[in-house]
Amino acid sequence: NTVTLVEALIDHFRATPEDVLAGIRLLLIPAANPDGLPHGRTAQGRMNANGVDLNRNWGCGWSPEAVWRRTPVSPGTNAFSEPETLALASFLRELRPAIALFYHSAAAGIYIGDCGGPSESIAEVLGEATGYPHGRAFSAYPVSGTAASWADGQGIASADVELQSSTANEFERNLRGVMALQAWLLELPAT
Repeated sequence: NTVTLVEALIDHFRATPEDVLAGIRLLLIPAANPDGLPHGRTAQGRMNANGVDLNRNWGCGWSPEAVWRRTPVSPGTNAFSEPETLALASFLRELRPAIALFYHSAAAGIYIGDCGGPSESIAEVLGEATGYPHGRAFSAYPVSGTAASWADGQGIASADVELQSSTANEFERNLRGVMALQAWLLELPAT
């Protein structure tokens, strides 16, 4: 459902380019793990072709032991051991976006990057616009080596946006979130 969400956002902004506010550039990547896509919302769907959970393979907080829910997963031999995380990290370093959002499902919340960077500043804006709970740490199970935390450590305000559903793309509320963040970046009044 996160892939269909991002694809719906792409379709929306192509059809209504005026919703990309002047001074803003949106880059939307539907999937960072093409190997996992055919497996859907399963443990195997989190892994790349090397059997590595890509959202445990990032530099900030990387650990040689990692879990998804209560299941041990491979975080890779070291941070950025996988071509997918290495490529996306290089892209983010080169691009230096003001904000990076990583869509997941279905823990229903905004969970900011926590590696000493600026991510706290976007939590309220995004949470209020989407209606997802925000302002608390993810506590369902321990996480390590996440993309949002790494991006935060790079000075990029970032968050894992956890959809409420594991099937619905929750387009409208996430469109409101993207629109609110654009306005916030431009310091415009909320609409």
